[in-house]
Amino acid sequence: MFRSTDNGDSWTEQNNGFTAFDANAVTFNSAGYVFAAAAGGVFRSINGGGIWTNISSGLIPVDGNVWALAVDSGDYAYAGTAGGGVFRTTRSTALRGLPKQRPRPTPALRPLSPRR
Repeated sequence: MFRSTDNGDSWTEQNNGFTAFDANAVTFNSAGYVFAAAAGGVFRSINGGGIWTNISSGLIPVDGNVWALAVDSGDYAYAGTAGGGVFRTTRSTALRGLPKQRPRPTPALRPLSPRR
């Protein structure tokens, strides 16, 4: 995987965590996350390609191939696979990595004071 920050005049290798040999498609979601379809699965970078994570668990068999990738206006990702069909994420890709909200603690009940 390579990245350019100067409109393609120069390129730098960005393969930290990207273990696939071939990248077949690249797309982005509204949060700016980068997704890559590859021979070996789907990879995601949340920092502009600095670090990649394989997120294809359950999508394809080991060493499977993802040929196409797209993100719709609701930030759902679609992956076209070799021999496995088309898959869609079950939740918005923009929500991944956000901290889960903790429930507020219920205040302890206080005994009522006696009436006078």
